[in-house]
Amino acid sequence: MNGGLDVAIFISHSAPFLRELTTSPEINLLGMERADAYAILNQFLHVLHLPEGAIDLQRNIPKQDMKLVAPTAQLTVRSELHPALKYLLLQAARQVHGAGGGFEREGQFPSPKYLDFPLSREADRFYRSGPPLLQRYLPFWVAVFLDRMKIMLLPLIALLYPLFKIIPQVYRWRMRSRIYRWYARLESVDPKVGRGNVNSQINEYLDELDQIEDQVAKISVPLAFSEDLYHFRLHIEMLRSKLKLMTDKD
Repeated sequence: MNGGLDVAIFISHSAPFLRELTTSPEINLLGMERADAYAILNQFLHVLHLPEGAIDLQRNIPKQDMKLVAPTAQLTVRSELHPALKYLLLQAARQVHGAGGGFEREGQFPSPKYLDFPLSREADRFYRSGPPLLQRYLPFWVAVFLDRMKIMLLPLIALLYPLFKIIPQVYRWRMRSRIYRWYARLESVDPKVGRGNVNSQINEYLDELDQIEDQVAKISVPLAFSEDLYHFRLHIEMLRSKLKLMTDKD
């Protein structure tokens, strides 16, 4: 009636203003009678034992053991909240409260027990196996970006797969083309396809072969394609031997 307060119930026990209230001579702590009965009838309630002097040993506050009841603290979010943020909130809650303190013990919060709301898939996965693999080793924004990219991964693979098959073929063609393009010039020297008087042009052909061999010697190819290069040089030598044999017959 006069604006005063007869009774106040607080859920948190660690707030600084509560310690000030408990040490005030005008305020008395009140335990909960039949606390065990309330906890049995209401599964979300837990019985807490507050020993004598637990708040202030010097002033002996409280002056006797007390039984209190406390509801389960629950961390709730909207269902449309992004899954990555749910993981982030759970990691922050575990980092801040995981060590325990006061009435709660290590690992008691956050916890999937005694909930009034359905547990989200992300929270269930978090409690079973911890944070997602990417968030364990990468910065949050990088992990979220890669997690979003996985939606596009399969279509991207489908698009790139034919390209991956073509690239090795194109690479082989490029490497071999460095060698094979010289065969057209080699055929122009071959007496079988040459025109005119072959015997009078043998020395000219031999000079042409020497020039081709000098140019081919400057070609650089990976080791996997060196066999083609040696085959071409072998063909040059075969054609040179053939021309020299024709010279000897003359």
